Amino acid sequence: MDTFSFNDKPLLDLATLGSLREIYSTPEELKEIVDLFVADAKKNIHEISVSFNDADALRHAAHSLKGSSSVIGAIRLAEVSFQIEICGRNNQLQNVPSFYQYLKPIYEETMTILLKEVEK
Repeated sequence: MDTFSFNDKPLLDLATLGSLREIYSTPEELKEIVDLFVADAKKNIHEISVSFNDADALRHAAHSLKGSSSVIGAIRLAEVSFQIEICGRNNQLQNVPSFYQYLKPIYEETMTILLKEVEK
């Protein structure tokens, strides 16, 4: 496996979040969308954590997390999810732990910033 650095990508794309603010005209609507993202992300991260030996389940959970992260603007989270999805798609399960070690801290950092931004 090549060495990856996810630090060259921003945790959160504020332009994407700004677009969501325009679409969801009230702060309550935006908060509801973010809450749905947070719940979905937690579920998918858990699914990834228990699917290191199941390529299909791993690919599905990582793909779902990648998609929802992209929509909300969580760029780094989407990127690490994409790498895990590729591992599942190519049945390279031996590489999953290396990527998973990045997933939880990136998720936690992203949530901290995202929730602060939504409260603005």
